[in-house]
Amino acid sequence: MDNSTAKKTVTELDVVARETGLGEFIVKYRVAFITFVGLLMLSVVGYGLYSKYKASVASEMDKIIFDYTKSSLQDFKDGKSDADKLVGSFNALQEKIKNYDGGIAITAETADLLVEKNNLDQALLIAKRGHEKYAKNNAYTNYFLSVRLAAIYEDLGKTAEAISLLEGLQTSAVKLLESKTYLDLGRLYYNIGNMEKAKVNLEYLVGHFNQDEFAKVGKLILDEINKKAVK
Repeated sequence: MDNSTAKKTVTELDVVARETGLGEFIVKYRVAFITFVGLLMLSVVGYGLYSKYKASVASEMDKIIFDYTKSSLQDFKDGKSDADKLVGSFNALQEKIKNYDGGIAITAETADLLVEKNNLDQALLIAKRGHEKYAKNNAYTNYFLSVRLAAIYEDLGKTAEAISLLEGLQTSAVKLLESKTYLDLGRLYYNIGNMEKAKVNLEYLVGHFNQDEFAKVGKLILDEINKKAVK
């Protein structure tokens, strides 16, 4: 197309466009309008590329995690490697996947497997690292990782640390299995002989979750506390 043809086409388009108010506005501000449309298209294309990139990264991270489960984790399950070697492999995995959210589930799975085989010190290392890295993501993740870490602390006799984590859940904006949290706190305080705080938690449990199964257990512990108080 030569210049005369191009100019003719543009002129004809201008005439047609000016037949409507919107068309006249577009003709008057053609450069700005075309620039705006161009930027809009670029932003749409850019978002598509970004989404595709994110999906690609997620796919790559998932493959790294899958390889870990089929090698390091499976070897530990089969007794082909020890707990310390698994911790080393887990740390290497974390360096590769960085802050990828897919690491939350594999953190819990690794810690749980170590607990199952009574490797509590190594399980604590995994659970603490996972909690430090992911618990701040949201209230649900915080609960998911906190209860696991608290259970490991309890198994190791680190009751104060377990209590601290569980009390943190009481102030969370999202309440998940709240009755269980109060039962665990009442039980832990009972175990260390702090009957006053045990009663506070258990009485709250029984008073607010009366029909809950956890409340039934809490009432049994409360009965024991009251019997000791009478003696």
